[in-house]
Amino acid sequence: MNTPQKEYIRLLLGIFFIATAGWGLFVELVETLEFGMNWVIYHFFPLIFFGFTIITGMRLLQKKDNAFKLARIIFALQVPYFFLGGIYYFFVAGASLLVSLGNVSSIHFFINSKMSLYLGGNTSHVEIGVNLLALAAFVFLRRMKNDTDEIKPEDIIQTIKPPTAGRPRQTQLPDELT
Repeated sequence: MNTPQKEYIRLLLGIFFIATAGWGLFVELVETLEFGMNWVIYHFFPLIFFGFTIITGMRLLQKKDNAFKLARIIFALQVPYFFLGGIYYFFVAGASLLVSLGNVSSIHFFINSKMSLYLGGNTSHVEIGVNLLALAAFVFLRRMKNDTDEIKPEDIIQTIKPPTAGRPRQTQLPDELT
């Protein structure tokens, strides 16, 4: 992918991450203040996830080297959804097309920013899902690859190896042989 397209994607992703995670962070802070300080533990992980997303958006806008790698991590965190007997995980920053199977199988599309992580509680509810929008974004960014991501040793060798095609290589003989 050429540089202008990457820069456009970098700009859009940066703004998107800051806006959607900013909204999620705002909602979590309001809920923490509304329900009292005993809810701080409940909102700890959402604050970390949304904070990480905002920092990633800022790094994208600042054109930092590892920003696209962090963006892939953000989307990878949004792909799984599960509710397994009292353990519940769900994270979305922006939009979700959620397909889930279990006690209740469903397909949901929504625009929101939400992070939930519950541990405990006795329930027989079982549901496993995938956020198809986050999966598509992850695959797109994985294929796009930033130029500085995952540099292989052979790439470095190719850049320092002189080109030999096109003209014969001239060698200088030592003075004692001439």
